[in-house]
Parts: sequence; structure tokens; C-alpha cells
Amino acid sequence: MSRVGGQPEGVDWDKFNKTASNIETLKSRLTDEAALALASEVLNRVNLRFSSQKAKLKQQPPAQEIEALASALIADSPDKGQLYVSRLYDAGVKIEDIYVCYLAAAAQKLGEWWDNDHVSFVDVRIGATRIYAILQTLDQMVIPKHLVDERSAMFASIPDELHTLGVTMASDLFRQKGWDVDLFIGLSHDELIAEIDHTKLPIICLSAGGRHSIDILAKLILAIRIHRPDLYIFVSGKIVEEVDDLLQIIEPDGIASDIDTALEVMESFYIKS
Repeated sequence: MSRVGGQPEGVDWDKFNKTASNIETLKSRLTDEAALALASEVLNRVNLRFSSQKAKLKQQPPAQEIEALASALIADSPDKGQLYVSRLYDAGVKIEDIYVCYLAAAAQKLGEWWDNDHVSFVDVRIGATRIYAILQTLDQMVIPKHLVDERSAMFASIPDELHTLGVTMASDLFRQKGWDVDLFIGLSHDELIAEIDHTKLPIICLSAGGRHSIDILAKLILAIRIHRPDLYIFVSGKIVEEVDDLLQIIEPDGIASDIDTALEVMESFYIKS
């Protein structure tokens, strides 16, 4: 991959700006508690995604570099953290090392600063948003979505969802249409992420009951994007009718409020392969 104008060729920084803007818009429409939970989830999940790789590193970047990146990620200028990452790549740092040595370490540093009251909740929220946006922007370059040759998907009700009849019926209908479906109901957030982390199925279909579920669904989708950027994420249920505008901000790969539309969208995922 060559470099043009000091930035990696092929890096879609417009994608970064859109993702960061969308996540900040989403957080502004949630309660402070829910926004805090999203920021914490991003920082924790970035560390978890790369923890095994960090343990294998023989040499870490100097502490001042990590602090400089962490500071850039919460700077007044929204581009400072992005430009820092661009300079790393331009200096020959591999994307994998940017992930493990820098972004994960910066996420950990922001968490430490937060625990020590060195930064505010607003700072951490902004830093977590920018880390997530950078990760998603780079992931789309190096971890493209890929579907297997067979129609297969994982269906799940989101955590704390009481109305599970719809997702159960949908999974049965998809099986009748020839899809290989695994169904998960009643799992906690961490339990569901653990199942998704290890699944070989290419699509995760999440069912949510309504507006009240938006913070739980958003937290889940962000965690999936961090852990499994190769998966297609599909959202269904009453929530599609009640908060379609917020769903568009979260950017699942597809949404549907009825089974016919769901089948059509899911088939389009398969066709892309």
C-alpha cells in the first residue's frame, strides 16, 4: 500500500469523520449513564481484542509516545489523533502494530487517566469515540467482510430482552428457507460477545424490542464491530419502527421490521460473496 500526501493510500478518512460524528450524535441522545457505558465498552473491548497480541510483544513504544497519542485523541482538534496515526503509518509502522502497540495502549492509558481523575468523562467519551472510528476505518482496509458459500447466520435476542418469540419464529422461517441458523436467547452481554467472538457464521442477526433497548443494542453493536469487524450485523424487531434514525447512526449492515424484508436483505449479504 503506497502513501499519498502523507496519508496511507486507500484509508478513507471520510469514513473516520462520519463514524466519529455518528457515535458522538448517538451519545448525545443517550443518558449520561448510557454514554459512559459506551465509552467504557470501547476502551475495554479494544484492550481485550489485542490483549493476547500485546503479551507477545518484545518491545513496547516509549511511554511518551503512548501519552502523546492519548492526548491527541482527546485534543480540541478532532483530526489530531487521526493525523498522529497517519504519521505512524507514514513512518513505516504496520497497521497491526498501530492496533496493538498504539491504539490499545492509548485506550489503556485513557482508562488509567480516567481512574485517576486526570481526565473528565467528556474527554474519555471523545477519546473512546475517536479510537473506535480509527479502528473501524483501518479495519475496513485489512479485514474485509467475507461470506462462506452457504447461507448461514447467528440469530440472537439482545441482553435483557423479554420478548423473544419474534426472533425464535424468524430463525425457524429462515431454516425453512434453507438457511443454517444458530439461535441464542437469554445471554448476558459478555456471554453473547463470547459466542460471537468464536462463531464461524458470517452474519449476526440481533432482535430488539423497542426504543427502550437502544443503549443495550448500541453497546452490543460497538463491541461486535471491535471484536469481529468481518461480520455482517443485521437488526430486526420493533426497534426498527421506533428509532430508525438512531439505528442509521449506529450503522448496522441491514435492518428490517418484517420477515420478507429481512429475507431480502439477508439474501443480498449472501449475494455479495
